[in-house]
Amino acid sequence: MQNIRGITGWLGVLALTLVFTAGCPDDSGKRTAHLRGTVTIDGQPIPDDAESVIIFWPTSSDQSRSTSTRITDGRFDVLDAPLGTVRIEFRIEQPTGEIAAFEPGARPEMRYRSLVPDEHTAGMTIEVDGDIVDLKLDL
Repeated sequence: MQNIRGITGWLGVLALTLVFTAGCPDDSGKRTAHLRGTVTIDGQPIPDDAESVIIFWPTSSDQSRSTSTRITDGRFDVLDAPLGTVRIEFRIEQPTGEIAAFEPGARPEMRYRSLVPDEHTAGMTIEVDGDIVDLKLDL
């Protein structure tokens, strides 16, 4: 089971990715693509109470840098995904309703569980050769 520390860690990854993406212009001239679409799990919508992030990772050094965004209402939209073979990671975590204190004197924290199916915990790869505004990703 994931706890708030897992969510905080992945939100940190998202924040760093956004800082590097927004704060560093891509002087290399490496092209990117606009990707917009939906994410479902076994054909079903992501539960409303889940916290969800999608991360697009380049698979070679000749691609543009990684980018990420939140998945909101099962939808995502990124303007600067790398072109070529891209590894996509998902962080979809739902509160369990259980509260736990992990250290003596620590403030109680909500526990979370990952909704990403085992076969997709390492992500998936897709080929991006241009803008895709109706990308459907089913986990």
